[in-house]
Amino acid sequence: MSSLLSFLVGLICLFIINLVANYTAFSNMKLLSVSPWYVWMGGLLGAIYVSCIIFVNQQQGVALTFALVVAGQIFISLLIDHFGLFGSIVRPVSIPKIIGAMLIIAGLVLIKK
Repeated sequence: MSSLLSFLVGLICLFIINLVANYTAFSNMKLLSVSPWYVWMGGLLGAIYVSCIIFVNQQQGVALTFALVVAGQIFISLLIDHFGLFGSIVRPVSIPKIIGAMLIIAGLVLIKK
């Protein structure tokens, strides 16, 4: 229910913001029917993410939950930089970056204890 409430409030807020900021956008709603399937993935992945955060938070606590979130973002960003994914500039993983990632893992271990 928490995820549902979160997304419902977000939907209402975004509806109002779009109505005020870009009222002509609603006249182009038919574009949604011809959009590729993957444009809908953001909403699906967002719902899964919020639901997982709520579940993990109840099981592991707030500190560990958000430490895991930050660690996941750091590791994924290292991969994106290293391989130049999504059109980003290639920035190879270096020894200092590996040490930083290991320190993040150490932090997770300390928070878990």
